[in-house]
Order: sequence, then structure tokens, then C-alpha cells
Amino acid sequence: MSKNLSFLIFIGFLIILCFFSNNVQSGEVIKGDTSGDVYGVLIKCAFPNSIVIDGKLNDLAWKHATWHRIEAKDATVPAPDNKNASLKFAVTADDKYIYFAAEITDNKVQSGENSACDVWNDDSVEVYIDGENDKASAYDVNDAQITIGADVIGQNPDVKVTAGLLGGCVGITQGPKTETVATGTLTNDGWIVEAGIPLKNSGWNIKPKTGLKIGFNVQYNDDDDGAGRDYKLIWSVKEVKQGEGSWNNPSLFPELEFVQMVLAVDYRASITTTWAEIKTK
Repeated sequence: MSKNLSFLIFIGFLIILCFFSNNVQSGEVIKGDTSGDVYGVLIKCAFPNSIVIDGKLNDLAWKHATWHRIEAKDATVPAPDNKNASLKFAVTADDKYIYFAAEITDNKVQSGENSACDVWNDDSVEVYIDGENDKASAYDVNDAQITIGADVIGQNPDVKVTAGLLGGCVGITQGPKTETVATGTLTNDGWIVEAGIPLKNSGWNIKPKTGLKIGFNVQYNDDDDGAGRDYKLIWSVKEVKQGEGSWNNPSLFPELEFVQMVLAVDYRASITTTWAEIKTK
């Protein structure tokens, strides 16, 4: 084999390696500053980090958070391909909210056909909480399904506005009663949702500390034709294997673990504050 041919083969191998290293594969954790996440099993939630809920995902905390990607085949009812339905999500928290963000790829964003309890039939993200992580086989007061439909796109993230757009009408602490706030924006290939789930409401009183775990799951309902849900993407490895059931069985939820960690500091804001202090002296 000539040296030139060997060199070309080597270059081809590098190109292929770079391609696969830069393309997130199904079920992969997109690493950020936190560590220890296990896809479909555990996500680490850094705190205290506050977020401006505006559907833009430009907060520094999101840029440094660890993200989980759910692809079309990560499902009990798989979608045809990732352009049809896929998403990545991340979480962080402060002393008031668990902040949730999802960037969704969906070639047909459907909303408005269904609302409130039936919003799961439109394009919608579902977040599940088991506030005490007791893994019961049926919902109790600290369990909730929170369904955020694409009809939050462009909405002011205010409790009075958003509550009527939330679904998850199962159990005692139903989604609209969790006082979750949310908004969303359209993108070129889908939509973004950004939400704040209260740490304290009528169902639970979660006090973040390093090592504390709660039950937590994420799903995506994809509606392509306005006639009802067509595909169901699920983060929980256990649920994908055993079949859909988080809507009535919290024992299928993966876990969220709090870890005290400031993900990022805006050095420009720090400099501004420092100069302001100097000028007043």
C-alpha cells in the first residue's frame, strides 16, 4: 500500500470519527458542568441558579447545564425520524423553582385543537414529579403529571395565564394546580419550552440540598395531523422497556438529584458591580 493511499485512508478515518463525535447519538447525555448523569435513570440538578423564563434559553445556566437528548426511537410509540420528533432537555433550580427547558425538533407544530386536560393530544411536553421519591405504584398528593402544550408559545409566563393551558389531570395534585409557569417560542425546526415548577405548592415542599433525590420524568407527545397524538417519546429507560405508564404509576419515574453548584457567573455583571462600588467611594 502506497504512502499516499495510507494517508488518504487515515484522513477518511479522522473525518468519520469527527462526524460521529459531533453528532449526539440516541440516548446520550450532552455533557455540561455537572457530572454523574445517567440517561433515562438520573439527572443532576444544579442549584442555586435562577432563570428568566422567556423561552429563549440564553441564560448562562442553560449554556453550562447537562442536557439529555430524546430521539425519535426513544419511545413506546416511536416517531419516523428525528426531524418529525426529538428533543433535548435540561434542569436547574433556585430556592423557588425547578427550572425546566426543552428544545424540540418537530416538523409540524400542532396546538389549539385540545386544551387543559386533553392537551396531551396536541404537541406537548410532560414533566412528572414525585416530590418525596417514594416510588408508589399509584399517585398520592406529592405526585404530579404536568403537561405543557405548544399553546404556551408566545404566552406571558404568569400563573393566571398559564394554568388554563396546562394539562396533567390525574391524581390529587393535578398539573394545573401545581402553579407551574411556562412560555415557549417557535424555532426554524420546532419549538422551545421554558418552565418553572414550584418547589413548594399544595402537593409538596421540596428543599434542595446536595444528594436529595425526587422522582422525575420527561415525555413528548407528537401530533402530526391535529386528530390526536401520533407518537410518544419517553426519557425513562424503565418505562420504554416496560411500556407507557407514568401517567398513573410513579414507580416508573427516573430520578432527579440536587447538587449545590453555581453553573456560571456573568463576569461582565461582576465587573460592572465592582466599578459601581468603586465610583461611590
